[in-house]
Amino acid sequence: MFDPTSHPAFTAVPDPLSGTLSWHLDSAIAPIQRGLYYTNPAISADGHWLWFAVAFPPNPQVFAARIGLDPAEREPRWFPQAACGETLAVCPSGDAAWFCSEGAVWRIDVEGRLERLGALPAEFVAGRHIFRTATHLTCSADGHHLALDCEVGDSCALALLDLRSGAVQMVQEFQARHNHAQFSLHDPDLLLIAQDQARHPVSGRFIHHRLRTFTMRRDGSGYRCINAQFPCRPYHGACHEWWLADGRIAYIEYDSGVHVHDLRDGTTTLVWPEPLCHAHADRSARFWCADQSPYYWAEKPCQVLFYDALTRTRRVIHSGLPQPPHARGPWHLDPHPQFSPDGRFVVWMSTARGRCEVVVTPVGQFAG
Repeated sequence: MFDPTSHPAFTAVPDPLSGTLSWHLDSAIAPIQRGLYYTNPAISADGHWLWFAVAFPPNPQVFAARIGLDPAEREPRWFPQAACGETLAVCPSGDAAWFCSEGAVWRIDVEGRLERLGALPAEFVAGRHIFRTATHLTCSADGHHLALDCEVGDSCALALLDLRSGAVQMVQEFQARHNHAQFSLHDPDLLLIAQDQARHPVSGRFIHHRLRTFTMRRDGSGYRCINAQFPCRPYHGACHEWWLADGRIAYIEYDSGVHVHDLRDGTTTLVWPEPLCHAHADRSARFWCADQSPYYWAEKPCQVLFYDALTRTRRVIHSGLPQPPHARGPWHLDPHPQFSPDGRFVVWMSTARGRCEVVVTPVGQFAG
């Protein structure tokens, strides 16, 4: 079982105001080291590996990296063959990860061995520029498919990669920009997908969406919005959605906090009432974490927060992160806090020591 106090690659750093103790991954193998997007667990389910991303400005690419969580594993390793963007997702086995590159989906193991799993159909790509193969890879509950919410030329579409055969099926092409597709954790035929702001690749015209989070079936049917009561405009309205372990959908409404939508009866509940940006929950949905807000980093420090929904107690993981030493955009430099699969840690990106670092914060210190 991972214990950061006994792992030589991690150093304890207290928050100067709250005193919360977090453990920073010390080994600097790249100028930028950050966690995965909060919808994709960074620590493997078996607790043996921590996967993260590295970058080397001004190169805009982001690469896969990992470190073993056994104290005998002292050094992280990064993989120049795995330029992964936001797509890195730990495989169920834990000792490998999926990622996308130039329209194809790959599997890379902890030793760097690669396997090509499949690619967008050539007839769909049709020589156009591939802006995105997937936002972040998620697997269907039956283990058969990966969701590919691709953006090619001026088209956005949902496709499914069959992990058994390698075939990719184009399911639905959208008139507006869609991304952040995520398979349900329980129903193999159900996904959520988001509309998002977009800039036309030719004209440069910027278009902001009005509706945000939709559910749909694996065959493309049943497309419907779950949060039309929170229309979107820049940094207001619904955003940043994910599946909870119990099958409900959580999402942020920038001004009011974290809401939870129950598909069974259509009810929506406000569970964490304060302005937030990205959030996540443990499997019980009692404990939550969030950042607020990297979108205003140029104006004020960013906080990383912890919340107990049962006692309605708010704790501070970090009281004020300084702005990153590199631009946010090319490398998506947000804290993006997330719980480990076993709920023992919050994993996030810190700038507390003047550089972008991967951090784990033990949740046990918030008990009581």
